[in-house]
Amino acid sequence: RWKYSTDKYKLVNTLYTTNYTNKFKLSMPGVNGNLPSSIHDIGYKGNFQTNRWHLGIDAIYHTIKPQEVNLKGIYTVNNLKGIEQHPWELTLFGGYKHPFTPYLSANVGSKYTYFKSGNAQFHQLSPSASLSYIDDERQLSLTYALGHQNLFQTGFTDVGLPTEFWFAADRRNRPQYAHSLVASGSTFLWERRYLISADLFYRRLYNQIEYSGSVLDL
Repeated sequence: RWKYSTDKYKLVNTLYTTNYTNKFKLSMPGVNGNLPSSIHDIGYKGNFQTNRWHLGIDAIYHTIKPQEVNLKGIYTVNNLKGIEQHPWELTLFGGYKHPFTPYLSANVGSKYTYFKSGNAQFHQLSPSASLSYIDDERQLSLTYALGHQNLFQTGFTDVGLPTEFWFAADRRNRPQYAHSLVASGSTFLWERRYLISADLFYRRLYNQIEYSGSVLDL
């Protein structure tokens, strides 16, 4: 990570890599199986910020091995060769904060994302807006956002084990997106000894994928 800042602006550049591997194994009388999966990311983030403006870029290259099923038992042998996905995405984003009074301000922003997975490509626009009131005793805010998610995370819902895995959106599995509306507030009580807060959420989700079976269905 490299940072540079002055009294007027702040610049942050970050190179990063992450890796997650799952080697889930199952052993039962007469059958043994494993469900390997992994995801590896290499990315860059750049952020430029002033008192009112916030601009940035985010680029990620994914290497994804969705869950594959390998079973071996008395009456069955099932070794399915897993696929490997190599999607990448580029996001440009920006935001602006406008103060109406010392206590009341508005924030507006938007993100543009280009996502490519195999022969499929998607262009996405994700706007957001919020109105906030903050003084010495209380905070109130109302926020709307449209968000997109190009990687799916799913797994067995009836097993209390880390069986979840990732796979990328494509022509068959369209990217997920959601409309969100959040109202929140907090206030101090008894000479600022206690803080009470409350949040109200509404979210409409689209293109969700859930596996409703069990591990025994394999």
